[in-house]
Amino acid sequence: ATKKEITDDDLGFLSLFANQAASAIETAKIYKNLEQINKRLTETRDQLVRHRTLATLGEFSAGIAHELRNPLVSIGGFAKRLQKMLAENTREHKYADIIATEVENLEGILSQILEFVGGTEPDKKTVDITTLIEQVIVLFREDIEKQEIEVETSFEERARYLVVDEIQMRQLFINLIKNAIEAMSEKGGRLTITSTALEEDEGGIGFEISDTGHGIAPEDIERAFEPFFTRKSAGKGLGLSICSRIVEVNHGGRIFIESKKGHGTSILLWFPRSILPK
Repeated sequence: ATKKEITDDDLGFLSLFANQAASAIETAKIYKNLEQINKRLTETRDQLVRHRTLATLGEFSAGIAHELRNPLVSIGGFAKRLQKMLAENTREHKYADIIATEVENLEGILSQILEFVGGTEPDKKTVDITTLIEQVIVLFREDIEKQEIEVETSFEERARYLVVDEIQMRQLFINLIKNAIEAMSEKGGRLTITSTALEEDEGGIGFEISDTGHGIAPEDIERAFEPFFTRKSAGKGLGLSICSRIVEVNHGGRIFIESKKGHGTSILLWFPRSILPK
């Protein structure tokens, strides 16, 4: 301490410095808030574009699917009748069998398209989501054992009972777990599934389905939810689109992908507080 007398000029300088510092802090806060607002606006815009695309494609797909279904039913019916009429182990019977099988495959594609369009409102009721996920894991037990996949689960009790469409939730987790298993083509992978009751920000319920598979390229993550987009040699590219519709359109949630090529993928689901029982 110099014990020097503090003059009016010193006080004026300190006051100016304090005002400048306060202004800088306030500007930093405003900038941070603008960044958050911009991020939310970008996410909202992307979600609106996705919903608009889904709606437009849905109407178009529904029309085509309905038009194709009737002749396919006829072709499949006649193919099965031919199967019964023709002697087995003949070339003609084999051809009829191929026709019937391919028609069934096409009908499966049409069913997925119509399911993607989603013509019915979700039938929401209180569902034990933990038990539902455990049942889905059992469905893939053979593949899990064959590929020597380690399964880790962590379910929070507060996120156990949800008011959702049970059939759609089952399909959601079947698609996501199936994708995770298929991504781990080499033996010895790890599948992790967690549920959490969120407290921060908007709250709600969160799920994470993670694998240690081949991951997704950055340029493909942006297109992952586009209908009919797939890098798989087999598949229709509707799985994640259907998941997006179930989560975002039918249950008011959000779905995100975090992935690094060669290091696995995590699918993050967020559902609003409204899906919790009253």
